[in-house]
Amino acid sequence: MGSYYSALRMSPTDNGESAAVLSSVKKDLTASQVELARRMAERQMAMQVATVRELMVWFVPFLVSSYGFLYYGYRKTRSWVVMFPLIPISFGFGYKVHFAYGNKANQIKSLAERIMNKETHMMAVPEWSTTFPSHQPPHQEGTTNKEQDTTS
Repeated sequence: MGSYYSALRMSPTDNGESAAVLSSVKKDLTASQVELARRMAERQMAMQVATVRELMVWFVPFLVSSYGFLYYGYRKTRSWVVMFPLIPISFGFGYKVHFAYGNKANQIKSLAERIMNKETHMMAVPEWSTTFPSHQPPHQEGTTNKEQDTTS
């Protein structure tokens, strides 16, 4: 493959020494992959928060104009029913503000960790059944059957 790991596998100098080097390389690769996965998760969360903040630039003028028009409608009709749309709009606005500028992301993260630690039954994945043996990949299964058919 051209990497340091594959070069070590191709030309071992000493069995004990190469095994130790391979083990340390595997540990380093695993540690770097875990770190990269953590960074990607942080980047995705930052992108979500940034998306909500960008949405706020559009949502605030909509909310202000809605408040103005609905209040104007209330003054014209003297019916408080006209003000009903302000209730869900206000809840949505409050949630978005809490997510974009508050600690909602941390609350979601702690809730997810609590579920992973204490409520593992909520994350149960159904069992998957395979039709081929675990030691043989499915693309090789067909070739072995053909070879068996020609020999018998």
